[in-house]
Amino acid sequence: MLLNYQDEYRQKLNNQLIDSMNPSHWQSYQQFICTLEQAIDQHRQQLIHWSQEVNLAVKEWQDKQQRLNAFKTLHTRSLNAEQQQDNKRDQTCGYL
Repeated sequence: MLLNYQDEYRQKLNNQLIDSMNPSHWQSYQQFICTLEQAIDQHRQQLIHWSQEVNLAVKEWQDKQQRLNAFKTLHTRSLNAEQQQDNKRDQTCGYL
């Protein structure tokens, strides 16, 4: 959005330069463009920062998801082992 605004403002400047611009407008324009470029740079830095934060959060989530899956696997194995013991118990009780 800021980039579009910057392009639009530069286009207006070009049009004014063609029609000639007085020095005070030129100085005002330069100050404005400088301020706009600083705002754009700050937004880029924020985007980089938050992208890194998202990447870290995703990595942490993936690690926790992997740990959860490991616990689920252990739980399933435990249930299966318990079921096998119950089945063996039932078989031996049936033969007595």
